[in-house]
Amino acid sequence: MKVAVETLESKTRTMARREHSRKLLTAKQELLEEALAKLKAHLEQLDDVAYGAMLDKLFAPLGDASGKIFAPKARLEVTRKHAPKNCEVLEDESLSGGFRAQVDGAEIDNSFDNLLFSEHKSALVTYLADSLNLV
Repeated sequence: MKVAVETLESKTRTMARREHSRKLLTAKQELLEEALAKLKAHLEQLDDVAYGAMLDKLFAPLGDASGKIFAPKARLEVTRKHAPKNCEVLEDESLSGGFRAQVDGAEIDNSFDNLLFSEHKSALVTYLADSLNLV
């Protein structure tokens, strides 16, 4: 009987530790997703000068490419100023920030959603987790 009680107590403690770890991990993941969402919102609210500087960096690899650039309605004018000269800039209601490009037979997705939540997510999560002392 004593062995059975000790075994039960040990299993209960183990299950409690696992459940605590699972809840902690879930909370950390939610915090990181919220931080990425706030970063996206911040980038979308940049003034035209800062937004344009960011576009310059994103457009740099395109060089003198020709094609179509799709941008959010609210940022059409600033995107036109910074896009490669041979590109037509069009409105895309599905975008909230950044751009998508169809240039020289290639498609490039530099939307904020793709950059933050897909392409650079692992590096950003690592940085944020370290900055927020989550590791």
